Amino acid sequence: MKVDRVPLWTALGVAAVIGAVLLTLGLQPPASESASATVDQGTQPAGAARDEIAWGHSLADGLKQAAEQKKPLMVDFYTDWCGWCKRLDEETYRDSKVVAKAKEFVAVKVNAEQDSDSAAKYSVDGFPTIVFLNSSGKEIHRVAGFAPPSDFLKQMDAALSEAAKK
Repeated sequence: MKVDRVPLWTALGVAAVIGAVLLTLGLQPPASESASATVDQGTQPAGAARDEIAWGHSLADGLKQAAEQKKPLMVDFYTDWCGWCKRLDEETYRDSKVVAKAKEFVAVKVNAEQDSDSAAKYSVDGFPTIVFLNSSGKEIHRVAGFAPPSDFLKQMDAALSEAAKK
């Protein structure tokens, strides 16, 4: 019997779909130390009104705003099928400390499948990828993959420190 090979991209796509379905059903992938961390204690209780990060959706507008406000830019490159992107949205980006720290940035979400040119420009090849840029548009820091709130706050601080060096 002949067995056909499955292209790598097909296998990865199937794995991504299965991961998204598992997350939707509330099932978690195997726990790693950082991925299994719970939401930071700064998160408000369920049902409480939450602040949210004020995301823009245009990289060009975000760069213009960052230059005008002299703030660094936080660009979240994501895809609709990415389970870890959704977990980042639900867990990390809703943490009250992360929301407060995000006010020090111009924040932009870029769907990498709809704006593949921007993703290519910043060499994004996995999701989520958060690229921090200075107000001139130069990359100063990057986070590849999911990070729980406490780890993401450290990354935000590192980006702010780099931005201050100019």
